[in-house]
Amino acid sequence: MIKSFWKGRILLTRARLITAAVMALVSLLLCIWVGGSLKAGIVFAIAYLAVVPFTVRIEFSPRICVAVYSGLGLGFAAFTLLMSQLAVDQLVINLPILRLLLGIVICLIPMLVCYAISLRFRLSVLIGSAMCMILTSVNTYVYLFRGNELTPADLLSVGTAANVMTEYTFSIPKNLLFAWLLFILMALFLFAIPDPRVSRRLWGRLSGSAATLLCVGMLIGGSMGVTVQNWQNLGSTNNGFLLNFVLQLRYVLVTEPEGYDPAELDEFAAGYVRPKDETTGEYPDVIVIMNESFADLSVLGSEPNTDTPLLPFYRSLSENTIKGYALSSVLGGRTPNSEFEFLTGHTTAFLPTGSIPYQQYIQDSQYSVATVLADYGYSVMATHPNDGDNWMRESVWADLGFERYTFVEDYPGKDLIRSYVSDAEMYQQVIRYYEEESKTGNVFLFGVTMQNHGPYDYEDFPAEVSLRGYSTEYPDAEQYLTLINRSDAALAELIAYFEQSERPVVVMMFGDHLPNLSQDFYEELHGGGFGSADEHMLQYKVPFMIWANYDIEETFVECTSLNYLSNYLYEAMGIPLPPYNRFLAELEERIPAMNAYYYYSVEKNCFLPYAELSSTAAEWIDWYKKLQYNCLFDVKRRNQIFFPVDG
Repeated sequence: MIKSFWKGRILLTRARLITAAVMALVSLLLCIWVGGSLKAGIVFAIAYLAVVPFTVRIEFSPRICVAVYSGLGLGFAAFTLLMSQLAVDQLVINLPILRLLLGIVICLIPMLVCYAISLRFRLSVLIGSAMCMILTSVNTYVYLFRGNELTPADLLSVGTAANVMTEYTFSIPKNLLFAWLLFILMALFLFAIPDPRVSRRLWGRLSGSAATLLCVGMLIGGSMGVTVQNWQNLGSTNNGFLLNFVLQLRYVLVTEPEGYDPAELDEFAAGYVRPKDETTGEYPDVIVIMNESFADLSVLGSEPNTDTPLLPFYRSLSENTIKGYALSSVLGGRTPNSEFEFLTGHTTAFLPTGSIPYQQYIQDSQYSVATVLADYGYSVMATHPNDGDNWMRESVWADLGFERYTFVEDYPGKDLIRSYVSDAEMYQQVIRYYEEESKTGNVFLFGVTMQNHGPYDYEDFPAEVSLRGYSTEYPDAEQYLTLINRSDAALAELIAYFEQSERPVVVMMFGDHLPNLSQDFYEELHGGGFGSADEHMLQYKVPFMIWANYDIEETFVECTSLNYLSNYLYEAMGIPLPPYNRFLAELEERIPAMNAYYYYSVEKNCFLPYAELSSTAAEWIDWYKKLQYNCLFDVKRRNQIFFPVDG
């Protein structure tokens, strides 16, 4: 006699029928009005009408209940991965099989954790899937606003993000809409099936915990050969967003470099000791401006074709001026990383992917341009016309040695462009601060502008610069170009003031990163896609200038990087390079430019990933890693020749 191992029936209920009809109508309307697709609306409407009205009432024998619900769990996890990839406009079937399976495992882990706690199958699947979808949705908007995918370090920037998000116009990308419509369909189907009965609760929790550990082990073991992708959306394309995001967690902790020995650094530092500078000559005052999103887009391949010159004053500067380009480590966002690299001489190349040192690693006094100039008797001050808690600047600037710092509440706010303090108003404030501070001696004033911050879709800010001769219209680019055109005019006024100064003054300005504009626009400027490493780096080249109101040698620097930029400033000022900067000068001779992704190989005349270091470059990079680790993380044994500050 064969005993039945299941029995059940499918019920059509009025409540679920009404729910199906409502969701079919809502999905149809949303797909048409938001997604712009009647076809998608019809498909979703049919899916809701075919799936939602029915309730399944099935009872399985205990012998196969575990197998059936395990299979269902895997199915829901796979469906979650499909929705996640759809949300980032990628097809799950394009993932290599191993990465697809690892993505399913990642979706399964939060479901299993919830089950081990609650022993409720439907609730666990719903919560686990929702967590994955929420994370993916956040990434979708981060990518839209910044041009790079979400990283674990971004989760520490919630406060800063909240401060600037009010300036962005939110819309729902159609792929994200479709993904959430699928999620709602899955949730309604999920609650049409019964929860399995759990008679042995301890056994259920132990099983859920064991399955979780098994999945974690599979993820760790299976992902050993998977490389994290950081360029634009390649993480979502090649690894799947969830897998790419989770794999970055393995880089969150900073580990001691191999062979690190503070005593060895002491010996190394001895070679950089110089007799104390006895110069009693007059040093210049210094104004340094890091200009938000200030870029010369001609580096991409061609000058934007506009109806008005974009940077007429900046380009006219030549006398007593050093100009050129420097590699930034960020694109479209993470401004403080550029600030960090310039002020400290360190690089984010040796820090976990997506790190923001201001928020994660600076928790005590640090070596910086401010500490160097303070040692020369300079009054050191910083200012930024936005909130002091953005990127934790208020506390970080103190750790970097600034004696005074001001923020948006100290600005009159009489000249706003969009909702940001204009460069013109900020420079007037800089002049006021300079006049106050210079009464007592030399001044170093560091300013971070805000005018050019994204987004570039303000309806009440008509563009004054028009593009001509392109395949389509780029209103975001026109608004951005209008902004930097005004930045150029404000810079002219700042330089005009210091031209009249009787005191020697150096003014330095550099951009922090390129703006997050339409990739199609960038590709039109470039004449195609950015395929090679050399082409990728074009989108990280920011302009810089150093001008003096006295005679300095005019120089053009084809490409350096922000971590080296302080050397050019010291040389223009006539200040001997400190030991750490002498090391950086020697490093630059061997590695002329570098950022978080690539370094320039002198031997091969191209940019290469750090995995392909030559023996000479590897030796110098190794010293650089150890010195940076010593300064940032080994405070008690910090080398006092290179980093003469107390932790």
